[in-house]
Amino acid sequence: MPVFVDIEPRAFMLDPSKIEGRITSRTKAIIPVHLHGQCADMGAINEIAKKHNLIVIEDTAQAHGAKYKGKLAGTLGDMSIFSVQASKNLASGEGGFFVTNNDEMANFANRMRLFGQDASFEDEKFIDLNWPIDRFRGFESVIMGYQYMSGELPAAMTRSQLKSLDEKNANSRANGEYLSDLIKDTPGLEPPFVPEYNETVYHKFRIRLDPKAAGVDVPSVEFRDKVLKAIQVEGVESCLWEVLPLPLQYMFKNHVGYGSKCPWACKLRDEPAPETAPEDYEKAKMLLDNSLVIGSHSFPMIAQKREVMDHYAAAIKKVFDNLDELFE
Repeated sequence: MPVFVDIEPRAFMLDPSKIEGRITSRTKAIIPVHLHGQCADMGAINEIAKKHNLIVIEDTAQAHGAKYKGKLAGTLGDMSIFSVQASKNLASGEGGFFVTNNDEMANFANRMRLFGQDASFEDEKFIDLNWPIDRFRGFESVIMGYQYMSGELPAAMTRSQLKSLDEKNANSRANGEYLSDLIKDTPGLEPPFVPEYNETVYHKFRIRLDPKAAGVDVPSVEFRDKVLKAIQVEGVESCLWEVLPLPLQYMFKNHVGYGSKCPWACKLRDEPAPETAPEDYEKAKMLLDNSLVIGSHSFPMIAQKREVMDHYAAAIKKVFDNLDELFE
């Protein structure tokens, strides 16, 4: 079962200083999420993992082409998973892929994707691309496996787009930096913070809001929601994306899991499940209550022209210049 860790509030990533306090005797891996197009602090995370003999699994679903200290996201841990769902900077509709430089992990993943069989494209005895689709071959599962194979069309679309990914990411980065510069002096608004060790690709452009700094005395969520609606009216493609941290969502909060409260109250557990409370994730909750995302699945930063950023900035300025009317 997952044990969650709160974020550090500026870059929105897993807070390394809180990891060791959440490690238990059952912990096997750390899964840092490279959120919104930039990397978690992998130096600190890898150091903790090495100290406790843990595997590091990068969730790189939102960070295709992002870099940490000059190294690509997905090459910083023991293995990495990528998504190519339609909203991603590298998109093919739906799907994903797995990378590792560890042969044992690669072989295990290969088994999992095909019914637990020892299937290798390097094994000429197992597969021949010239075989007809109904050609007989023996089936033998050596472990419990699943049917996780990608479709050929999404895989081909993904591979073909790798050639243009750097160029598209450069456009997304330029848009993000340009928009940040245009709106950074707006009272009550803070554009995304990018640590000096990161090269972000702005998969999502999350702005933080502060009603008090904007001169408005209303609850954070009310300020967020009214500002969101106002900038949408002005033509800014924007959304909330998420409103609750994962551990506070119904399935985890109420220990639904797989049913009968498993794995929290599973017969196979040999020790109590770690206790959690809402205050354990107060920074993540505060961020979601006080922020919104510029851009959307339909109009991502990676695909926009500079003129769109000018329009977004002008619309945001108009709304913030007239907050007294919005909250009268």
